[in-house]
Amino acid sequence: MKYLILFIWVFFALGTYAQSLAIFTLSQYTLANNQKTGFISLSDIYANEQFMDSIGILPENPTDIQRVMLTDVYRKRLLQGTKTAEKDTVYLYNYETNALVKIPVSTLKSIAKINMYADVEDAQNTLSPDDFMFGFEVNHQVVTKLGNEFRILVSIGKSNPFQLTKLQPFVWKKISANEFPFSQLARNQPFDYPIKDLKFHYYKSENYQYFVVSEILSSDMIILDLKGNKINEISFGSSESCSLTALSEDPKIIIQFVGSLFKNLPEVFLGFEELEASISCTPIIYFVDPHYNYISINSDYKHRM
Repeated sequence: MKYLILFIWVFFALGTYAQSLAIFTLSQYTLANNQKTGFISLSDIYANEQFMDSIGILPENPTDIQRVMLTDVYRKRLLQGTKTAEKDTVYLYNYETNALVKIPVSTLKSIAKINMYADVEDAQNTLSPDDFMFGFEVNHQVVTKLGNEFRILVSIGKSNPFQLTKLQPFVWKKISANEFPFSQLARNQPFDYPIKDLKFHYYKSENYQYFVVSEILSSDMIILDLKGNKINEISFGSSESCSLTALSEDPKIIIQFVGSLFKNLPEVFLGFEELEASISCTPIIYFVDPHYNYISINSDYKHRM
């Protein structure tokens, strides 16, 4: 009995830990001197609007409205509002190349960067905190070292959460409708198109089988173990602001990834949201195990360049 209780406690503890993970993205922008630099936006977790309105989080009359340096009390407020400590470490991880860079928070510049929707031509004193992205600036050499910014995930804290096991690319295989496990599909509504007009894909990893049936604006994925037992089912949908990525059958065109991303947590897969062409998609990390909720990546795409 005590072992059962211990198992349940560990299971829920890991689930809670997974949902508490704050994961960010790394972007790039160009400075006034035409040099590029990296940027980690913390705006998605930076306190609520009431907190922003109750205290000054932006210096008055900054010399550069495009890139406001946050020092002294303003840096402290950023750290307080994001529950970040100077002793914390920023972990930047490229899951495609398995490259990790660690940077102490205390060494990074904290800035407020004007977002793409702000009306800079208007009187500067009309700008509000919502016109800015708040976060840390990262030396461009680090971005170059890590490679493709769209493959980089960021965590900030006391320890590194990443497993450091390179994720594997999904290289999909086209299959016929007869090969798709329709009997395992739980959706209770008909498809918008005839079966003959649907697309079917399959991928097999070391531990699981992935089946996808795709319409024009939506897809359904069924995950089976190697014995054919159903593990999970996930639906994906497109919208005006967010489209789905293609399922590549070419090993030279890598879009989605699968594998062990986090320490002591189940296998994940990601890359199903079209981020490079969108400013309002929220990238998602899905767990194969249905007992774990997905992780929404804090990318601040509503304000991104």
